[in-house]
Amino acid sequence: MSKVRLWIRQIPFAIAALLASLLTLGLWAISNLPFWACVLMAIGACIVNSALLSWEDSRPGGFDDPHPREKSAERPDK
Repeated sequence: MSKVRLWIRQIPFAIAALLASLLTLGLWAISNLPFWACVLMAIGACIVNSALLSWEDSRPGGFDDPHPREKSAERPDK
């Protein structure tokens, strides 16, 4: 894989890190919490968000959808 492709694959991580940094600075600026507590909360929010999105994507009908739902047979009573 070329170096350019490897660099491009890191862009989503860089965007997530930038958003976490902005969240940390914003929370620190408007609250009386210590900076390290804001950092831990931002990191925790990113981890929880990643876990929920991964779980949702792997569910039937999700983005990753390893096992698509089979079309149910038409009900005989209809």
